[in-house]
Amino acid sequence: MSTKQADIIAKITDFKVRAESVSKLLPLAERREAEAAQAIRQFDTLLEGKYVTSVRYEEALRANYEATRERVTLLTQGNVLKEELTSLDRARDDADDALSKLQAIYADGLVHSPVNGSIGSTIPSVGTVYRPGDPILSIYSGEPMCSSTCRAAISSRSAPAWRCASPTGARSPTAWSPRSCR
Repeated sequence: MSTKQADIIAKITDFKVRAESVSKLLPLAERREAEAAQAIRQFDTLLEGKYVTSVRYEEALRANYEATRERVTLLTQGNVLKEELTSLDRARDDADDALSKLQAIYADGLVHSPVNGSIGSTIPSVGTVYRPGDPILSIYSGEPMCSSTCRAAISSRSAPAWRCASPTGARSPTAWSPRSCR
């Protein structure tokens, strides 16, 4: 989720830079187009008096066309960038909303179970991907148990009814047998 948000923010930044460039270039393009149109009007009056060659007149027409084309291109880019920015803002809001809902649903990784019990052998870890419907972890109901591994030296000195301690210091109410140690 955070990768998607970073991609969206990068695109928004890129589009904002491009939109700012368009907004700065557009007045220049409009001025260029106006000056090219003015030059055409002047050439029209000079052409009537045969003071201008057709080559010069054609160059002025080409410059007018290029100026108009550049202005229209900038206007179109500006409109498209505004639409894209609006769309990306909505996508960013959706990603933020999805992330907050995901954090609320998963309570920042805390598992809430309606039953007391022991967690099975499959435990979710960072980076594990689950498809919808896949079990994330198993909780076996009944008496809570502590799963442990023992070295041979310890298991030979252990006795039934030992209790195992969790890393938090809580003790399991259930005794374990040294035969379960491996």
